[in-house]
Amino acid sequence: IIVQCKRHKDKNYVGVNVVKALYTDILDEKSSYGLIATTSKVAPVGENTIAIRKYPIEIADSAKIEKMIEEMWKDYYKIGNGQPRLFNDKFKSNSIYNKFISLKNKLFH
Repeated sequence: IIVQCKRHKDKNYVGVNVVKALYTDILDEKSSYGLIATTSKVAPVGENTIAIRKYPIEIADSAKIEKMIEEMWKDYYKIGNGQPRLFNDKFKSNSIYNKFISLKNKLFH
């Protein structure tokens, strides 16, 4: 897998040029597929290019990335009243948890 990461503001979409460049990298590196991870979205023309040309590229926008991060940490969560919360206070003092929260806040707030 080849991953192309783009950190953009909400209304600044990732362009079709990034899609085409990633596809070229996939071919050049003989990779099976690629992933565009962005804090924004891929422009509609980029999404259409992926679909029409059947590029082996997946898109992970900010909502999907946040869901992926939460999924990675699901073992540390416990569901209560329909809202996820940390399983215990001991884990809250863990430096990995603090780095996770810092990263999540930088990307999504």
